[in-house]
Amino acid sequence: MSEPLSVLPSLDDVLAAARRLPVCDDAAKLHALIARILQAAESGGDFPQAVDALATAASAALDNDPWVQFGKAVGRLQDLQAALRAAPDLTSGTAVVDAPLPT
Repeated sequence: MSEPLSVLPSLDDVLAAARRLPVCDDAAKLHALIARILQAAESGGDFPQAVDALATAASAALDNDPWVQFGKAVGRLQDLQAALRAAPDLTSGTAVVDAPLPT
């Protein structure tokens, strides 16, 4: 292997995580990129470029993940809630800090 042995534990972690991916187009692309990393590590190919391509594809896959999208939507709701609590009540001239939010 031409890559330093220090990358092996990280590569093992990536391989273990990849085995837990659901079967879908994004996972197939990630598996292909992992194979490219393994090939680069074995043959002395462009290892950094292969790792960067995997990182880019993994990030794109996360953007498409419904759980991540749900988490982002909840985060936006929390931000809106905080902004509404801090916004002044224009009808009374006081802040709406103490107003309870609907449950």
